[in-house]
Amino acid sequence: QPFDIQDEWILETLAGYAAVAIASSQLNEKQNHLALLVDRERIGMELHDGIIQSLYGIGMHLDLMRLSGGASEVELAGAITNLNDVIEDIRSYIMNLHGSTQKGKSVRVSLLDILSRLYTPDNLQIILEAPETNPPFTPAVFEAICQMANEAISNAIRHSKATVITIRAEQIKDEFFIVVEDDGHGFDVTKLTHAEGLGLRNLQQRAALFSGHVNVQSAEGDGTRLTITMPIRAH
Repeated sequence: QPFDIQDEWILETLAGYAAVAIASSQLNEKQNHLALLVDRERIGMELHDGIIQSLYGIGMHLDLMRLSGGASEVELAGAITNLNDVIEDIRSYIMNLHGSTQKGKSVRVSLLDILSRLYTPDNLQIILEAPETNPPFTPAVFEAICQMANEAISNAIRHSKATVITIRAEQIKDEFFIVVEDDGHGFDVTKLTHAEGLGLRNLQQRAALFSGHVNVQSAEGDGTRLTITMPIRAH
């Protein structure tokens, strides 16, 4: 039977369907790849802001005990407890339960949990001003905020050479703030090292995921003030 116009139309239609199917498959593959990259970046940020900071604090504490020439049973027991807490965090994270660790906790209790896992030198005073009320966010969002606060507090403890660090958390109208302020040596925000700039960008990117932002004010010899701002209505 000769090939007619109707046959040609059928073939063109089938070819069109095939082209759409191929394009759709390629688009799905690209979307899956992009989702994987985004997920990898998110996981990297969460590990850096949470678990890695906790491990760094434990390591610093153990190193100071080594330099002091010995450690008491209480100090060793505290270090072991902190390590077990980190192991539990990793286990929960792997089981995809990490986002629920702040559920049912007040803002103050959540920040106290962070402080309990960070090593604080004896000559450093930490002042916490935070409400006993529940956070105005879902547990997953507040978990991300706490991880950002953990990173900011850990950086202040490790790098500022401060004698006093003040942490304030408060809600003003439709915004929620966490401020980490120290009386340390400060720095020129225009002359950050690559690592320092990367850490700040990490915080800013995490805040941006929830329509928030991070602001840093500092000057050499004048301490540092880091503010995490999160809109409440967006969540």
